Amino acid sequence: MENKSKTFLFIVFFILCTSISQLSESKENQTLNKAADSPRELSISGASRLRLENHAGSIRANSANNQILTMRTSIEMSYTSNSSSLNLELMDSRQALAETDGPINTGDVNVLDIQQLNFQTQFGLNKSHTLKIGRFTTNHGNRRLVARPVYRNTMNTFDGLELVSRFKNGKQIQILASQPVLRKPNKKDELIRNDFTLDKSSSAVRFYGATLDLPDVSYIQESLNLNINPLKADFFGYLLREKDTLQRQSKNRKLGTFGFRLKSEPESGKIDIEIHSSQQSGTQRASLSPMDQRDLRHKAFFRNFVFGYTFRGKQQTRVSFEFDHGSGDSDPDDKKSERYDSLFGVTAPLYGPTGFYGVFNMSNTITPGLRLSFNPTPNLNLMLSYRHFWLDETRDSLGRSKKRVRKGTIDNYVGQHLELRSRWNPLDSLRFETGVVFLALKNFRNKNSTFFWFGVERRF
Repeated sequence: MENKSKTFLFIVFFILCTSISQLSESKENQTLNKAADSPRELSISGASRLRLENHAGSIRANSANNQILTMRTSIEMSYTSNSSSLNLELMDSRQALAETDGPINTGDVNVLDIQQLNFQTQFGLNKSHTLKIGRFTTNHGNRRLVARPVYRNTMNTFDGLELVSRFKNGKQIQILASQPVLRKPNKKDELIRNDFTLDKSSSAVRFYGATLDLPDVSYIQESLNLNINPLKADFFGYLLREKDTLQRQSKNRKLGTFGFRLKSEPESGKIDIEIHSSQQSGTQRASLSPMDQRDLRHKAFFRNFVFGYTFRGKQQTRVSFEFDHGSGDSDPDDKKSERYDSLFGVTAPLYGPTGFYGVFNMSNTITPGLRLSFNPTPNLNLMLSYRHFWLDETRDSLGRSKKRVRKGTIDNYVGQHLELRSRWNPLDSLRFETGVVFLALKNFRNKNSTFFWFGVERRF
């Protein structure tokens, strides 16, 4: 333990020293394009990130103290000719310090793989249609169901095609037909060793989606009679189909997810709102076991409401009230499945860091919260988030923890967490981020925990 503590302190010192040394450089961005003196048609860029996480008293782990150092380096290259381009992104995501009794998974490690390799072309009147074919990452809507993660150390990638059509009136249609790429390896001992295995997609897992973005639904805004920016709306639908193979066992999910979102963008001196509602239906099995052949009827939902206000001033101070409700499974022994599945979305903007924290997700939760964000200086952002949590169903597990309340407990109150986070960009190409989450749980083995992280990212 003493050696681990020394390693921990050395790594923190190393990150600080190497990062602060960048401040002596010119404010002018130093890019790979300039260094390589590449032709105009060729674009080359990259990023390198180090992040240290420590979670004391984690409900997701079997030890009292868990820590991990994640390291990620990516290189992106794009060759453009006329209205078409060839795009390549290589990414290496690995770790140090993690142990087998911690919550390490494929969200932390994916050693040297192809994240994107695709052909993209624009066509139609005013190049209003963009088609992408190959392997790619993508964001849809508010990123809660389909997203390229920002906090997480590895990506969600897809093999297939994506079409984006933009129209004169501002409407946009985004269509996705894909096979999600399965990150490998996925065994803890292999992840801890940073073993290399090539990622692959499979026809046994297929994912389709479509979104329609409407830039102005003022008739709804007029009925609400609020002093807000023009309301935007998007409607979405996703289909997930998976089945077992000899190499991979699954829950044989056959899920349809449909919903809508209303949103107004934050602006100084105005109210902003967001309303998100989605419904899921279909079938899935209760476990990954090949012996489990019973299809459960799936019916679940997720609701989100945000009401915010941005004060006038250079600090861009914004306060907001947030409320989320994700369904849980009322009875694990019946023939129904009611636990909401967030598909390929991200939860860090809602419930704090994922990684070695990641206690909560959009499943089996009822959570109101308050959020405060402001910029003391133009390149420094501070954020505070305070939430209370209840279980939607006491017989279902808590978030990602796979833990249930103590037997016989009828109180569905889980506890509260306080998240504090700062982001500092001393240069356009350099970012420091640090934060802490205090979690107080009720009716679980671990009552209190503290999660800390510190990271630095350099873009080049």
